[in-house]
Amino acid sequence: MASDFDSTEFVDTDVHTATLPRRDPPAEEAAPSTEDLAARSAQVQSNLDELRRREEQLREERDRIEEQRRQRAELETSFGEMLHNLTRGVAIMTEDEEHTRCEAKQMAKTLGRLQEALKKVEAINVKDLRGENWTVELTRGLTAMENARHEWNGALEKWPRLHGIKEEVHPAPDGSMPPPKLALTEQTFGQLCRLGFALTWPIALAILAVLVVMLFR
Repeated sequence: MASDFDSTEFVDTDVHTATLPRRDPPAEEAAPSTEDLAARSAQVQSNLDELRRREEQLREERDRIEEQRRQRAELETSFGEMLHNLTRGVAIMTEDEEHTRCEAKQMAKTLGRLQEALKKVEAINVKDLRGENWTVELTRGLTAMENARHEWNGALEKWPRLHGIKEEVHPAPDGSMPPPKLALTEQTFGQLCRLGFALTWPIALAILAVLVVMLFR
């Protein structure tokens, strides 16, 4: 049986070793001089200065972008807010304008009626009812007053601000002032008793007189 072939058996190791190239040992680097170190330090410092300038530029750029972002957000917020407010405001003012226009028309109609009623009332000569037809003038005046009161009450219902007009006390045609209204709620108990006695004693006196007459018959 043949043995396995081994190629190393036919290689001359001495010859093979002699043919390999020789490598020189690495040369030792010389220590940097003071000038070299100073140059390197200056270069590093220059690089640091450049990095600082670049950092400052980046910070300014960041601040500018941040300000733009804030302004953009403010614009979007203000846009939404003002769009809502103005749209709602225009709608409300349009509705109020229409209501005011209708109210002005109604006010003009009421004003015209009150002015017409005022003319008719001013045309009445309360102190000078003469002639054979003075009753006709009286009836006409009362009719005008009734119509004027009707217009006034209608105006009071439509325009509440007219309720602020205080009722004035006017003198009677003969120049005398009407008696003041008696407010019973403002009277004391004693005053009410005296008032009741003043109102009832004529009736009691009349009844007493009738009884005396009946007794002496």
